[in-house]
Amino acid sequence: MMFPKKKKAKKMIGELNLSELADLIVEQVSVGTMIKTEGTVDPLGFLTILPMNFYKEKLCIQQIKTFLLKRAPNKGIKGKLQELFNQTHKSLGLLIQDRMINLPQELINPLHQAIYDDISWAKKNERDLHLRAAFKFDNIILVSRCWKDATSKTEWNKQQSEQARQGKKKKKLKTDNLILSNSSNSLFFRYEEQFYADKSFLQFPYSVNSHETEYGGIPQSRLVCVFSANKVPSILHSINNFMWGISLA
Repeated sequence: MMFPKKKKAKKMIGELNLSELADLIVEQVSVGTMIKTEGTVDPLGFLTILPMNFYKEKLCIQQIKTFLLKRAPNKGIKGKLQELFNQTHKSLGLLIQDRMINLPQELINPLHQAIYDDISWAKKNERDLHLRAAFKFDNIILVSRCWKDATSKTEWNKQQSEQARQGKKKKKLKTDNLILSNSSNSLFFRYEEQFYADKSFLQFPYSVNSHETEYGGIPQSRLVCVFSANKVPSILHSINNFMWGISLA
């Protein structure tokens, strides 16, 4: 998936109306950034954040909510997700990005910095006052693409088996846990997403069909992360430090 081009034809991928989602991304001109080289049409990467509450009537946003709720692994996470989706007094952003895996590292941090600069501008200058208010994000959700090596795959299978065993026995242990993380055993397609995961207060993985997601024979998974918008400066700092090889205490 790269920067979506607006199309009139309705396109469905799995449970998602991709054409409608692409339209939202393209039409939201005040917040959204991409990287291109001079004289080319296709971008090297893009990043945007959609205010889910503002677009709640859009079918694609409803489908994303339903999709994630179905994959919530326990009552605590499902309840918290439902609360975040239903809140009217707080704004939840959906972070969507894609970029070439070999994008020069010196461009990655500016790409992320630019989107938050966009948000700062839009909170003061967006003409649609309702959309302007929606850009005052309280929390942001990200679905990160990961793959696993042989060691982490074994650990992942153990975790899934244990969760299934506990479910069958109807144990109440950790049913309200909001962090079910395997990020330390994951390799992120886009390394910077690790720092978003590290700052998240709600996190859970889910598996995907291997025949759709094999990458060099390595099985993939997804990691859903929700983090507070006030963690963004720290996240950007970590991305920048990692890029320059600085070890943080």
